[in-house]
Amino acid sequence: MSQQTKIALAGLGCWLVAALPALAQCPMCKLAAENAGDPLAVQRTFSTAILILMVPVVGLTAGMAALLWKHRN
Repeated sequence: MSQQTKIALAGLGCWLVAALPALAQCPMCKLAAENAGDPLAVQRTFSTAILILMVPVVGLTAGMAALLWKHRN
């Protein structure tokens, strides 16, 4: 196994361990979902919020991947 593969696997492992706390739903989100009147409106709101929160993460990931690709050798 090459050194780059080992580094990539170690980084993936660290990322997965760091993401474990994200599996739980925050108390504020749970309370909002439980006390909502219209379930369809809540679903739409949560879906929109998730998409909005994904934009910076995907942008940073794509930017880092582009940098790594550009400076790969």
